Amino acid sequence: MSTVLLVAVSAQVAGVIAARHALRVRPSEALAEAVTEGRVLRRGRILAGLLAFGGTLLGAVVLALFDLPEDTVGSYLSGAVVLLAVAGAGLLAPWLMRGATSLLRSAAGRALRGGPGLAVANTAFYHRRFAGAAGPLVLGITLVGTAGALQLHNNWMFGEQESDRFVSDLVVVAAPGDGFAEEARAAVEDLPGVAAAVFSYGVPVDVSVAAAAPQETGAMVVHGDAAAAVDLDLVDGAFDPLDADAVLVTTFFAESNGLSVGDAVSVAGPAAERVFRVSGIYGGHGFLNRPLTLGAAAAQTVGADRGLPDGIFLTIEDSASPQAVRQELRARFPSGFEQAPFQLHDRDDIRRVATEQWAEQNRAGTTAVVLIGVFLVLGAANSVSVAQFDRRNEFRGMRLLGFTWRQIHRTVTAETVLTVTLAFGVAVLVVLWIAVLTALRSGAAALSLLPQLLPVASVAALGGVALLLSTVGTLGTVRGIRRGR
Repeated sequence: MSTVLLVAVSAQVAGVIAARHALRVRPSEALAEAVTEGRVLRRGRILAGLLAFGGTLLGAVVLALFDLPEDTVGSYLSGAVVLLAVAGAGLLAPWLMRGATSLLRSAAGRALRGGPGLAVANTAFYHRRFAGAAGPLVLGITLVGTAGALQLHNNWMFGEQESDRFVSDLVVVAAPGDGFAEEARAAVEDLPGVAAAVFSYGVPVDVSVAAAAPQETGAMVVHGDAAAAVDLDLVDGAFDPLDADAVLVTTFFAESNGLSVGDAVSVAGPAAERVFRVSGIYGGHGFLNRPLTLGAAAAQTVGADRGLPDGIFLTIEDSASPQAVRQELRARFPSGFEQAPFQLHDRDDIRRVATEQWAEQNRAGTTAVVLIGVFLVLGAANSVSVAQFDRRNEFRGMRLLGFTWRQIHRTVTAETVLTVTLAFGVAVLVVLWIAVLTALRSGAAALSLLPQLLPVASVAALGGVALLLSTVGTLGTVRGIRRGR
């Protein structure tokens, strides 16, 4: 409902602005105004567009220089940067198109002895004729490119985070829906050359602190010597998986509830409720990713000793051969989900695996944005086609000057190709600008990753669709005008 209201208000405001401009024209100047291209964009719109692009740069610099909370200020500022960039592209699209057509006319005049061709001259002189198509076309491609760049950056960020968390030497991963029993973990830990093996799973629990009301949250249960196999990111205290009275909490949970090492926490699991002692506090940059963590002994006391862990993380002894350990693991856990329900990963490819998983989980959002971009491109192609109906007198004049309909078709096709290509070029520059700003969120060093953050396939495909639909629609319109003359 809010979207419909916003569209209706926007259309009404645009109509009022257009009518206000028309009412300012004197009656004696109306005929001259009707056949001219009119004024260029007003200074207010150009200034607003430039301020929007300046805001994107300022926001990106702030994100790069300051460590803002990702869940609050950082997330809001990132969204504002994207919105300002897309708004700036929409505001300045006709102005940028005018500059691009002027450059095209100058370049064609220097390159061709007889001056720029008729299609180039028409595109440059009647630039406002194509402004209605340039706006949604630039906006659609920019929107898709921005969404693609952000998604690629988020994929890369998640892969980097998971790679930083991964300090084990190897991990055996089960297929989705499958898991490992404690016997499997113990068997891996007993293999020659394996120093430690750990797995974990999540369970829902109810937690209460002092006199506060119980709150439902998630707990992580860890089996094995976690300190030797994974990074716990402990900031205080220690973790003993054999201590049945110990529990770990995150720094956020501890600060929110006023907890410190040694304090009591009541945990209600699937089978029982009891009081535990906080033995350690951990941050959010390690292996543990739940508000609470229990060892195997502590989890058993509340009936949380059964779960579905999907990975066994292990470290290899310094004196052992990594290749020999790999062979033993492959013998017990045949790799490849298509042939067997296991995969074996090391530090080198965990980044790739995590990136692919995150991309797959967030594919729906990117697809929705692509569909919006396609609708905008369809609107642009329709604008280019419908604009030809206003050129009946122009086509009659061309015929009187000796132009054949084939030449008219060729000229109109060239105009369409030039218009779409120029709009596509402007949109690509905007997408490149946004990709640079997106990379700056991770620091200046991340600019080296710029080629990985460019959604080349989706932007190129959308540009090709725009060119095809606009050309076919334009030729169909001109053919209809020819038949109805």
